[in-house]
Amino acid sequence: MFIRSLCTRALAPALAGVFLLAACSDPVEVKTGTKTPAATAATAAATANANKNLVSAVTTGKPGAPIAMKFELLRRPKVGEPLEVAVEVTPEAAGITALQVVFQGGDGLQLRSGSEFSATTTTSMPAGIPIQHTVVLTPVREGIFYLSAVAVAEGAGSQARTFAIPVVVGDAAVLESRKAALPPPATSGERVTSLPAAESRSKP
Repeated sequence: MFIRSLCTRALAPALAGVFLLAACSDPVEVKTGTKTPAATAATAAATANANKNLVSAVTTGKPGAPIAMKFELLRRPKVGEPLEVAVEVTPEAAGITALQVVFQGGDGLQLRSGSEFSATTTTSMPAGIPIQHTVVLTPVREGIFYLSAVAVAEGAGSQARTFAIPVVVGDAAVLESRKAALPPPATSGERVTSLPAAESRSKP
C-alpha cells in the first residue's frame, strides 16, 4: 500500500473482498474494505443507479493527480443512523497503474466501513472508466461536516489529490443562521461576548 505512509491513521485494520472490473482489454483488480450488515442489502441496488444522481466532490488544495471523484448520499443524513455514500473515482489520464483512496470522517462523522480501497492493473487503467465504491458512516451530531478523501495514483510517478464531500446533518438553513449569529473572534483567538450598555454617572 503506497499511501499508508501518508495516511496511517485513516487506514482500516484489514481489507476484505476482491472483485474484478472488466475495462477494455485490461482487467482492474479492486480491493475494498469490509462492509457492515447495514451496507449489504441496499448497496448493490444503489450502486447500480448511483451514477444518475452523482455530483462532483470538492477538490481541496492544489490540483494533483488526474483523478475525478463524484458522490451521492443515498439517504438524508440523521444523527445516529448509518449513512451510505456512493462514490465514483475516475482516472482522467492514461498511464495510471495503481490507485488508492483513503477516507476520513473527521469531526462529527464516524466511519463504519469503506474507509479505503485500492485498484491495480498490470498495464494501464483506461481513462474515463469510473471505479465504484461505498463508504458507510454515522453522523454523531447535527452540523455541516466533510468526509475527506486522499487519492494517490501510481504510474510514471506518484501523484496525490484531496477531495471533500459535504455532509449536512439537520436543517441547513438553521445551521447556517446559527453560524452567522456567532460574534466574530477576537484578534487574540478568543471569542468576543457583547454585553448590554450601561449608563455611567459621575459622582457629584
